[in-house]
Amino acid sequence: MSSSLQARLAEPLKIGNVEVKSRVLQSPLSGVTDLVFRRLVRRFAPDSMMYTEMVNATGLHYVHSLPKIMEVDPNERPISIQLFDCRPDFLAEAAQMAVAEGADTVDINMGCPVNKITKNGGGSSLLREPETAEAIVRAVVQAVSVPVTVKTRIGWTDQEINILEFARRMEAAGAQMITVHARTRSQGYNGPAKWEWIGRVKAVLSIPVIANGDSFFCGDRIAMPRTNRSRWGDVLTGNHGLSLFGRRN
Repeated sequence: MSSSLQARLAEPLKIGNVEVKSRVLQSPLSGVTDLVFRRLVRRFAPDSMMYTEMVNATGLHYVHSLPKIMEVDPNERPISIQLFDCRPDFLAEAAQMAVAEGADTVDINMGCPVNKITKNGGGSSLLREPETAEAIVRAVVQAVSVPVTVKTRIGWTDQEINILEFARRMEAAGAQMITVHARTRSQGYNGPAKWEWIGRVKAVLSIPVIANGDSFFCGDRIAMPRTNRSRWGDVLTGNHGLSLFGRRN
């Protein structure tokens, strides 16, 4: 990695009132980013924002103790707990639990394409319910004092790409940062990510925009067309954990 790239990625990132001393973030990965994994990644990226696996807000509403996947080490900072659901009140309640557990930010998953999530109204199905998505963000913002962020996709299908209006709604509702996986829900994790949409989202928002999708190595995206470099997202995230920090799988 060149010295200029290292310097760029080390520039502080402001997420509301939280300052992160790195522009490379660890993606939340279901079944992967538990406490042990995050400790390993932290050895290579001590200043990066880490994310838990996504947590079901409905499940939290009915339990008396927090699930293992919400476990946070008091010394692992900065850390974000990611939640998913379609109920604003349950998500607000879950966000308060996340903050009590030590979350520096609360991330709301509006991008998961898996059927068992979308059929219950969570994940990327919220792209088709922008009013509900907006209500969720407003409820969570009102419930907690830490920044609230959103992770989503560019649309449901190629014929239903609505990320620009959706992203505007999220910012207007109080989201302090948005991560955009540059694929549609129908793509899942297949086919090339449509990175041109990252620049378009960045152009219409004032909050940080995180680029996600096909980021296997941070040089991959920095090396994309130089003419559009200023229009990319502010940060890079990847789908393969440590590969984000300079290793290929």
